[in-house]
Amino acid sequence: MRETFVWNLNDPVITPEHFAQTLIEDYALPHSYQGVITRAIQEQLSDFKAHIASVDGD
Repeated sequence: MRETFVWNLNDPVITPEHFAQTLIEDYALPHSYQGVITRAIQEQLSDFKAHIASVDGD
């Protein structure tokens, strides 16, 4: 499964954990996927933040 979405880094309400829970409920995925989805989102957010920091630092 591949899903694309836009993430608002400034939104304190929707956390990666909450988003993952909603996603698995919407797609009727096994609950064991929640941790995998959460980590994938967190890794991508971390990579993006590192990229932004390197661009701002140039």
